[in-house]
Amino acid sequence: MEKRNSRKVLKKQHKKRSDEGGFSLVETMIATLLISVVVTSVFSLALTSKVSSIRVDRRSVAIQAITQAREKLKAYVTADKGGAITGPNANWRLPEDDCGPTAEYAVGTCPSNCSALDICAHNVTRLLPVRERSAPIKMRLIYTVTKANKADGEGHKVIFNSSWEE
Repeated sequence: MEKRNSRKVLKKQHKKRSDEGGFSLVETMIATLLISVVVTSVFSLALTSKVSSIRVDRRSVAIQAITQAREKLKAYVTADKGGAITGPNANWRLPEDDCGPTAEYAVGTCPSNCSALDICAHNVTRLLPVRERSAPIKMRLIYTVTKANKADGEGHKVIFNSSWEE
């Protein structure tokens, strides 16, 4: 009789353990899948944030360089509608201006030693920090001078353009 009772006790204990048991394989796999989805989305968000930060930094450098180039150009150029354009010397140009025709941005043919307001594209990339204009970024800064249309008044129109590789 004692053997019978011990069997009943063992069956109850075995049944109790299987009811209390741990996680099944399916539950574990579903939990792992959910955790991997959450982790992937968090890393994706962090990567997107980092890329956006890099773009904003490059844009900030470009805006700063454009502002610096504009200020330098203003310092070199004074215009009187009734008179000639004057500057620090007879053939003035920005020291950083690599004058000459540029295939991508050419508006007109610039002489090799052009002045700051010659009608053409002026490459002032040397105003940028070396780190920004070197590989892999290869940032460029160009200002283009055109004749102003009658609605804008007489004189020249200057447009700045910056570009870089992503």
